[in-house]
Amino acid sequence: MEAENNDLSDYDTFLEKDFNSIGFANDLLLATNSDQNELDLSTSIKRVKFDINNIDLNLDKISAEDHEQLIEEIHKSNQSKELFQQLSTPLDHVNISYNRLEKDIIDPYKEATKIQDALKKLHSTSYLLRAVTYFLYLAQQIEELSTPDNFDSKINKNSGFLVKLAKYHHQLSAHFNKNTNLKSLRITREYDLIAQEKNNDLLRILKSQVKSINEISIKSKSEQELKDIFHAFVLSDRLVLYNTVYEFLNNNVTLSVNLLTRVLNSPRNIESALDEVAKKASLVNYIGETLDKIDLNEVSDNSSIKNSSKSVLNDLLNFLEMSNLLSIFWRDTAKKFEIKFKETMNRGGPVGKSLASYKEQIRASIVKKVTQSHSSIKKDGIEVRMMLNAVSSLDRK
Repeated sequence: MEAENNDLSDYDTFLEKDFNSIGFANDLLLATNSDQNELDLSTSIKRVKFDINNIDLNLDKISAEDHEQLIEEIHKSNQSKELFQQLSTPLDHVNISYNRLEKDIIDPYKEATKIQDALKKLHSTSYLLRAVTYFLYLAQQIEELSTPDNFDSKINKNSGFLVKLAKYHHQLSAHFNKNTNLKSLRITREYDLIAQEKNNDLLRILKSQVKSINEISIKSKSEQELKDIFHAFVLSDRLVLYNTVYEFLNNNVTLSVNLLTRVLNSPRNIESALDEVAKKASLVNYIGETLDKIDLNEVSDNSSIKNSSKSVLNDLLNFLEMSNLLSIFWRDTAKKFEIKFKETMNRGGPVGKSLASYKEQIRASIVKKVTQSHSSIKKDGIEVRMMLNAVSSLDRK
């Protein structure tokens, strides 16, 4: 191999990272023994020696021609060594400081982190156990109070029993909402479904209690019994209560309209029918007054209504977008009765004539009975005017 102009590129192979001396020697032997039957080592050795001599010659030539640059590089190398030697002591100090930092701070921190993680898991387990304990207590109370034995008699004897049962259901629901991790346990998931069904049973009982209220049954119920029913209802599901009260209002309106419609053939009995309607109006008003005596803050955990000094009645009226139960009763009764009354008057005949002949008595009875339904209603009040407007077709005869 002959080098020209100090070109050592032919020897780059020896500088490669994956250079294999054994493989190179093997290739060289194969190249120099291709046509011989006997192994010739001398030729390969000569070629290697030639390359070595060639490299030495090139190195001597480079050293002679570029000695200044070589000396400069040697100086740089020596300076670098001196610099590293100067940095050696500070680096040792840094390493010592880091080792001390690792020993005194980092390692203890890692250990503390492990302990903290363990404590978090322990705390979570402890918190879950406390939550489960309270859950079991509430579940036990609900089961004891919900036993079929003498359940109806308990309700009839003590209306506070309903409040107590509703409170436990309410507390259980709030407990589940506050501790969502409770649902990770099979026992709580399964009982949650049971509790919901039991609460639905309680709601059915409460709805039945409200629907059964009329002018006669209300006489056998004290105000406290009625408050207990509504109190328990709010705890179980106040929106269901509000819809039930609205249904109760509509049912009494329908009954009132039917009462008035049935006596149109006999105008002299309108006052007695209005008397029954006035009793229903008084009943609706009594329900409203009872609801107004229940403070929603005392029976609800809803933060949106806390500290609002709101009664259950106020919340009900807001929900139903109403202003007054009694006024709504007379308004709806007047609207529906007006339709029936107009139909009767438009048919004419003896009935229409009879009604027209009694128009003054009919109007007087309306004023009398509507004002009797509650002391707040005046003769010129909106409730009276709405009912008088319902029979305005009397003037067309």
